[in-house]
Amino acid sequence: MLVSMNLNQYKIESGIVLVFTKLARAPSPIVDLDEDSFCYFGRRVDEALSWSCYFTTCLIDRRARDRNAEDESIAPNTRSITTPESMNSRLNFRCSPSTTDKFPIWQPLEEAVGLLLDKNGSEFERRLKTGELEAEVLKKRDGGGRSLLVHAAIADQVKAVVFLNKRGLPLMDRDNYGMTPLHYAVISDAFKVVRHILSQPRISSETAPFLLGDNNGVTPLHIAATKQSGAMLKTLLEFRRDMDACYRAIDRKGRSPFHYAAMHASVECVEVLMDGRHGFPMDQRDDFGLTPMIIAAGVRAWGAADIVRSLGCRKNTSWAMRSSAGVTALHMAVLADNIPVIEVLLKELLCSPNYALDNEKRTPLHYAALHGRERAAALLLEHGASNMIRDQHEVTAAHYAAQQDANTLDVILRSINYDLENVNDKQGRSIFMWAVLAGNIKTVEYCLRKNNLIIHRSETDKKGLTALHLTVHMGNLELCKLLMQQGWNPSDSDNYGATPLHIAAGRGHTDIVRFLVTAGADNEAQDAQGRTPVFHACLGGKSLTLETMIKSLQFSIDHRDVLKSTPLHAAAFAGHHACITTLIKAGAYVGDLDADSYTPLHVAAERGKVECCKALIQGGAAVNSLAFVEDKKTLDGKVQLTPVSCALLNGHDKVVEYLRSVDGMTPEELRTVAARIIQRCWRRHLAGDHSPAVPQPPTQQLSRNIHCIPPGRSRP
Repeated sequence: MLVSMNLNQYKIESGIVLVFTKLARAPSPIVDLDEDSFCYFGRRVDEALSWSCYFTTCLIDRRARDRNAEDESIAPNTRSITTPESMNSRLNFRCSPSTTDKFPIWQPLEEAVGLLLDKNGSEFERRLKTGELEAEVLKKRDGGGRSLLVHAAIADQVKAVVFLNKRGLPLMDRDNYGMTPLHYAVISDAFKVVRHILSQPRISSETAPFLLGDNNGVTPLHIAATKQSGAMLKTLLEFRRDMDACYRAIDRKGRSPFHYAAMHASVECVEVLMDGRHGFPMDQRDDFGLTPMIIAAGVRAWGAADIVRSLGCRKNTSWAMRSSAGVTALHMAVLADNIPVIEVLLKELLCSPNYALDNEKRTPLHYAALHGRERAAALLLEHGASNMIRDQHEVTAAHYAAQQDANTLDVILRSINYDLENVNDKQGRSIFMWAVLAGNIKTVEYCLRKNNLIIHRSETDKKGLTALHLTVHMGNLELCKLLMQQGWNPSDSDNYGATPLHIAAGRGHTDIVRFLVTAGADNEAQDAQGRTPVFHACLGGKSLTLETMIKSLQFSIDHRDVLKSTPLHAAAFAGHHACITTLIKAGAYVGDLDADSYTPLHVAAERGKVECCKALIQGGAAVNSLAFVEDKKTLDGKVQLTPVSCALLNGHDKVVEYLRSVDGMTPEELRTVAARIIQRCWRRHLAGDHSPAVPQPPTQQLSRNIHCIPPGRSRP
């Protein structure tokens, strides 16, 4: 039925489903080694290569068209036009299918629309003249704001359109979407109504009806350009006058009818638009810098290759034009895995696969490798694409292929006649390391078997990380076992002295920690700061891993780093109260002092970690322990600090409030309290009171000023 041809369905019936997406960078298997590491991994989509269009296609179900053809074969007088369900579907054909969005049906409007859509315009006119239809129906609109004239245009009823126009309904009336009757007539292939509307006289300064855009700037020319047949587009352009600026027919995204024809792979419409007399620029760009040729290259539909060929032959530099992201037609064709278009570009238009670089200096071969386009990669290499070209991250196509697909990587490596030794990115990471980072077991095994891919077990990147370090960082136990079997050493350390065991502990990969220890890794290995894996677990806040390391794997918690800090200091510094609780339960001494005579409570207070302060106080930490810190401004070169004063100096009001609630004081306040106690005791002595009882401060302060020493353990 004609009424079923809404815009959304019309797009589907054109034979193409358009999928718009952002051209993202390489998916990241790792994003947080540090600030600048793997900067091209895991980049947020909004930081990607701006908007690009990636068009894919699917086969459509033709049964809907068959049903429409069957409906058209039914005689109008045998159809039911009074059924509420069928009429509601007619009046809501531009609305959401949800029942909650349907509007109340007015019976006369139902009847009038039914007559028009059943191509029974004479009966409609008769009933209106005889009064069988209320005259008020002329003022009514459906849920989309469409008048009866729109429905007459949809049904291609010229007499009804003329009649309604004489009754006061304007030909250029707009609905809620800003669409005119001409828009709907073009959608419905209502040629007679289209010719009637366009044949109406207009003054020279008046905009042509086919150049009037809806709320999204879509004109009837845009809609006509989406059709596989160019007949409607030719009909519209027959009425073009010299003063009609067709090049200004652009939607809100800056797309012209040329773009729409390319989107729908309409060869006939493209040929019509290529006629220079109509004034449509072949290389007009939309808001994202996409030309019709770039768009056509991304459409996987019959006719797309013909469009690319026609545009390229008309202007041989079209293939080299770039979008705002630097994407060329060849890039787009590779993205869409559009093999016919790739063949046209390479074989017929002689595009250079090494010349086309996007804004990140990536070639189409990079794209093929990045997205696992095996056939596209083979075609590109066959026509001279080089793996030696690096993008702005100094990454080759083989690097990208290594993290995606072993087959594509094999296609690239088979085309290389040299050993791939020291072919690294700007972080010093090899092709094999990229496969490791992606966690692709099959690709890793393939790389280990490949003869011209030289892999050294001790090879490191610029940060000193081996492939085993990277595998552990990713938490891939299976791959970790594979590398250990292949000869990687778990004792190798990076530039900071960290072994894979340090990384596993800091990342909380308990199963890998257990495996490495079982495989012989040193659980007391120290990094450049003298920190054992326990420190890394505390700094990473991995309390469950820490508990396993202490209870099951017998890791020591008494080790100190170069700053004399203990794991408890590290947990307090990082603010992980769960690790503090785990360490205290395991017997860690809360009164240990570091090189600055700071207790863990000092560290937690200075860092503003309230929960850590609570855990330490509950574990027996002295709330008013004194630290002696060097200060050249004082006479003796030192200054005394309590946890309260540490929090005050750093502006941590919540920590100060909590410590005050448990009798915390500054050194000055502590001296004042001590002086009062001494004076009180001296007065009692002078009065002859030799009782051994010593009066307590109002808040029982002194009992908290003594470090708690666990039974059976001496002070360090």
